[in-house]
Amino acid sequence: MNPVSGLSRRKRFSVRIAAVIALLFLLSAGAVFLGLTPYAIRKIWLPMAAKSAGASIQAEEICLDSFFPFRLKTRNLRYSDPETTVEIRSAVSRLRTGKLKKHIIELAETRISGIRVVCHPPRPRTDREPGDGGKKSPPSEATSSWSFAMKEFQVENAVVEIENAERETVQVWTASTLKGNRFLTGKTCSLSAEAAVKIRPDKRNPLDICVLPFRLRGEYLLDPEFRLKDFKIAIKTGVCDLAVTKEIVIPAQAGISAGLNLTGSFPNPDTLRITDSEIHLFKGRENIGKLRFKGMFGNTFQCEGVFTDLNMQPYLSILVPGSRADLDVPHAEFTVSGCDFSPEGIRKELKARLTARLEKLSIPVELNRKSRIMRMIMIPVEAMPAFLELLELNWNLHREFQHCLNSVQAVISGTQNLNFDRAVMDIALENGILKIADITLHGKEIEMESIQGNLDLGSEKIDLRTILIVSGIKLPLKFKGTLNDPAAHFKDALKDFLLLNAPLLKKLEALLTEPPSDKDSKWEKAVKRGYRDLKRFLK
Repeated sequence: MNPVSGLSRRKRFSVRIAAVIALLFLLSAGAVFLGLTPYAIRKIWLPMAAKSAGASIQAEEICLDSFFPFRLKTRNLRYSDPETTVEIRSAVSRLRTGKLKKHIIELAETRISGIRVVCHPPRPRTDREPGDGGKKSPPSEATSSWSFAMKEFQVENAVVEIENAERETVQVWTASTLKGNRFLTGKTCSLSAEAAVKIRPDKRNPLDICVLPFRLRGEYLLDPEFRLKDFKIAIKTGVCDLAVTKEIVIPAQAGISAGLNLTGSFPNPDTLRITDSEIHLFKGRENIGKLRFKGMFGNTFQCEGVFTDLNMQPYLSILVPGSRADLDVPHAEFTVSGCDFSPEGIRKELKARLTARLEKLSIPVELNRKSRIMRMIMIPVEAMPAFLELLELNWNLHREFQHCLNSVQAVISGTQNLNFDRAVMDIALENGILKIADITLHGKEIEMESIQGNLDLGSEKIDLRTILIVSGIKLPLKFKGTLNDPAAHFKDALKDFLLLNAPLLKKLEALLTEPPSDKDSKWEKAVKRGYRDLKRFLK
C-alpha cells in the first residue's frame, strides 16, 4: 500500500467531516438568523405574541437597525386588545434575543416618536360563567405563557385618550417628552414627563379642564396584567384653566397654579384610593392656600379633606372684575360621597358637608348672581329697609343706626361691598337639599347676621330663618319662595321682633305706654310710634 495515498484518503475524509460540521453550523445559524429577521418577527413572532395575549399586533415595517447589539426599528405599529389600542409612528429598541426562548419579550434603550394610546372602558367582569358550577375559570396557559418588560425608555409626542362607559373621549393626556427607567411588573418604576391634560366633564366627573400643563415625577408599581397598582407622584402645574360643576371656575387669567404630591393605589382595576395628598395653590410665587384630602374613587366615591390658609381674593377678583373682593379661609373641612354628578345622582346619592371659618369678608353684591351662598346672605339684607319701615323706625333714629342703614343701602345699590370681620359656616347637602345648619357673620355695621334653613338645588326653593342685629336691635326675618323671588313673612317677623327684643322693650316699658311728648328725643318718639303701630298691626 502506498502510505501517501492512504494519508490523502484520511485528509479527504477529515475535510468532508469538517465540511459537514460547517454546513450543519451554517444551517443552524441560518435558521436562527432567519427566525430573527424582520420578516420572521413581523409574520411569525408578532402573530404568536398577539395570539398569546389575546390581542391584534400589526406593523407596516420592521427592519434591523443593528445586529450587535440586536436592535430593531419599526414603523406604524398597531396593537389592539379589548381594553387598549396603541399606535406607534416609529420606534427603535434593543431586543434581548436570549430571553425569547424563555417566552420573555424584553426591550431596552427604547426610543419612541409619536404614540397614541386609547383606553376603552373595560368589559363587565363576571366570576361565573354559564355551566361552570360557580367556579372561577383559571387563566389560560396562552395568556400567562409570555411576559413583557421594557428598560430605559424615552417617548416623544405621546397622546393618551381615555373613554367613559359611553365610549366618549373624556380625557386627553399629552406629553412632549416622557422618560422612564423601566416598565415591568412587580418592580418599582420611575417616570418623568413634560405634559398637559384636557378633561371633559360627564356624569361621573364634575371637573372641566380646558388645558392644564404640568411637570411630573413619580414612582409606580404595575400588577401582573400591567395595570397601575401603587403610585407616588409630584406634579407642578402651569396656570390653571378649569371649572368644577360650573360653580367654581378658575380661568387662566386668574394666574393660579398648583403643586401636588399624591400617594395612592388601585385596590382593584375600577377603584382608585388616594391615601395621602398635599396640594399648594399659588398666585405667581405667592402661596395662597393648601389642601389635603384622601378618599376612594370608583363606581362610588368617598372623599374628605381640609383647606388651610386659603386666600380667596385672587379667585373672587376674577369673578367680579374691577371690584375689590376679599375673603380668607383659615380653616375648612369637607366630606363628599355619592355615585355620580348627574342630576339624578345629585338628587338621590350625593352627600356633602362643609364646615368653615372665614375672615376679612368683603364681598361685592354682583356675586348675588354667581353664588347661591352669597344670594342667601343678601336676601335678609335686602329686606331690612322694608321691615324697618313697617316698624316705623326711621333711618335717622341715631347716628350709629343711620350709618348702618346708609351702608346697607349702598350695598343693595352695588356701590359698596358687604363687609364682615369673621364668619362660621356649617352646611350639608343630601337628597338635593342644601341644609344650612348655621351661617353666622359678625361685622361692624351689621353686628351679626345668622341664617338657618334649606335650599332645594333643583327648584331653588328656600325656607330660611334669619336674624340681623343692628345697634343692639334684633331683626328676625323668615323667607320662603325661591332665591330669585323670596317672600318675607313680615307678620311672623313682627311677633318675633317683640319676643327677641323684650329686654330692651322692658327698659322702655314706661315710655312705651305714654304718648310721645315734646320732651322725648327722636329715638324715644320713634320707638313709641313704632310700638303703638305694631300693637295695632298685630290686633
